[in-house]
Amino acid sequence: MRIEISRQEPFDVPVLLICYHRLDTLKLVLGQIAKVRPRRLYVFADGPRADRPEDERKTQDVREYIDSHIDWSCELHRMYQEANKGCRIGPPGAISEVLSREESVIIVEDDMYCDPSFFYFCRAMLERYRDDQRVMMISGLSVRAKECFGENDAVFSLFSSIWGWATWRRAWNYYDVDVRDWPEARRTGKLQGLFTPDAYEQIRHSYNNCLLKKYPNWDYQWDFARHLRNGLGIIPKFNLVRNIGFEQGSGEHDFDVSKMPEMKLEPIGDAIEMPEQVERSMLYDTQFMREFYPHLTPRARIVRNTAEWIALNLPGFWRFLVNSKRKILSVFRPHSRMAE
Repeated sequence: MRIEISRQEPFDVPVLLICYHRLDTLKLVLGQIAKVRPRRLYVFADGPRADRPEDERKTQDVREYIDSHIDWSCELHRMYQEANKGCRIGPPGAISEVLSREESVIIVEDDMYCDPSFFYFCRAMLERYRDDQRVMMISGLSVRAKECFGENDAVFSLFSSIWGWATWRRAWNYYDVDVRDWPEARRTGKLQGLFTPDAYEQIRHSYNNCLLKKYPNWDYQWDFARHLRNGLGIIPKFNLVRNIGFEQGSGEHDFDVSKMPEMKLEPIGDAIEMPEQVERSMLYDTQFMREFYPHLTPRARIVRNTAEWIALNLPGFWRFLVNSKRKILSVFRPHSRMAE
């Protein structure tokens, strides 16, 4: 099925820019957004952290740059936070706020450098699949070998990245940062058949940690909302987004960049070929699971499952173990923190 990718103005799909204190990457990202001149731009800027005095200046520099560099006619909606909300609450709260006003949105973070064609690709997909409940998001990142796509320029997958993406209000309404439906889904094994055993083991671990609020992230919860409903994402054959935060060592979270291929940008043309049927590409997903969810040794499974059982069933004892470990480790190594 051929879908035209129009580059005509005006660009009427709202764009949400999520930022914090990285002015160097923000300048590059905002420059790419400016090339498509969205008519409605929402900016969520998280506030400074109380324990980092330098944040006050950094966050203010980011806001001043944004205010002085929107040089096209648009509705600019500022969501500037006085205090730091963090990654778990801030971004999903901003997305919810935008989608309380809009039917759909394109979401870019301050270290996601997008080819301009990414925005037009999202606009076309948002319109084409607007009412198709099976499709829940569009991703701009492509990390798989092109042979997974066959004659198509995009496929439908259960694995979609938030490194430059778009969604609809109808899909985001299912989001729950506390994953309250996970215990029942885990008990019944509802998701188990969707993944290989190794992939399910590691995905289950992630959702358990979301339930325990051990992760500062918000994106695993979005994965769960989609997986629970067999919700599909659209993955382009050509990579449209590059994470320049990891390249420059300024990412907020640890990540094994070695798992990612070289993220070259490859603009899309004026039309793309989509599968005739809206269904999961098992070829794509199988290769994805093989690479990103490697085999776990029996010992690793036992250690992980034991720790999870204690955390889920003996929370008091788990807190004692965690605190004891932290105290012991603090004696032997200096305090460290994630890269700013």
